[in-house]
Amino acid sequence: MSIFTKALWLIPTAFVAFATAAIPPDWDAELLFDDFGDIYGDASDRTYTGAIHSYSQYESYTKGNAGYWYSYSSKSEGKGDSYIANGAGEELTSKNIKTTIEASATDTCMHVNFVVEDNEEYCTVGANILAANVYSDFSTMTSVSFRAKGSGYVRFYFESKFIKKAEYGWGHLGAVVELSSAWETVTIDAADFYPAFYSKAEEDGVTWDDCKDSISAFCFEATAGDADLEKESAELYVDDITFVGMKYSDIITPVSIRTAGRTITNRTGFSVNGRSLTYTIAQPQRVSFSIVDLSGNAVSQLSGAQTAGTHTILMPANLSAGNYIVKMNGMKVTAQPFTIVR
Repeated sequence: MSIFTKALWLIPTAFVAFATAAIPPDWDAELLFDDFGDIYGDASDRTYTGAIHSYSQYESYTKGNAGYWYSYSSKSEGKGDSYIANGAGEELTSKNIKTTIEASATDTCMHVNFVVEDNEEYCTVGANILAANVYSDFSTMTSVSFRAKGSGYVRFYFESKFIKKAEYGWGHLGAVVELSSAWETVTIDAADFYPAFYSKAEEDGVTWDDCKDSISAFCFEATAGDADLEKESAELYVDDITFVGMKYSDIITPVSIRTAGRTITNRTGFSVNGRSLTYTIAQPQRVSFSIVDLSGNAVSQLSGAQTAGTHTILMPANLSAGNYIVKMNGMKVTAQPFTIVR
């Protein structure tokens, strides 16, 4: 028996051909920022959340320019000698950050070395949550969790509009983690985030509540232990970065497809339910349906009633298991993805 799983959004005909044969994301899943697994065939240096954000904008995981990892340091900005390197010791540039993603027989992770030459210098690796200078509300996040190992101390932090736009400029809230040689799961409650040492934000007692509604990026930097305060070099392996308490739908609109100068949002012209397709038209009109696979190949054509009202027609029984899109062609063209499981 065929089971049709209805997706929660509609897409226009122009976006039927997907760049990759990947199923739509689960918008209500816990927000895994990145597991470095590259499951959508996208660039290895792009976050999992960045790929999903592109799907929401373009109906493709590989389009757009959201959520890529980047690095910067005193040396790269001409302000000192501290720098970031990959696992092989090669200094990072904008062109080789993909080399920080390392694969094993069972998993992938990011591996970076923070080489600190002077305590006043800096080296950072980070990624925009969605895109540069796009702010998201993290009010529902209760903690950050990730797997890590390495040596030395690193500090993770969230860039916020509150810190950027106020008189502070720097000092974003986060927490210091001491790395061990074996993989460990690190979980830090949001209530325990604090500003960078010696920053004006620290002096003024800025808290997560001040910043949580306007977050733009997540970063790691070399730092010092709480007791020492002398910044030092560090080696970091990190994987499975998760924003606990959040869902993708908290920060990404499931359907906001920009095309032809307008925004097309959820329209409920028809629905796939079980082995049938139900649709409603307000006035008599010619209606037909096309079923295509995720590469845009037509696999079946259906005809619908032309009278006003709600109508139901049976879906083809000969479709193979897989992911498809059904397009409703009429006065308004809409489409919905669905899955057949046999």
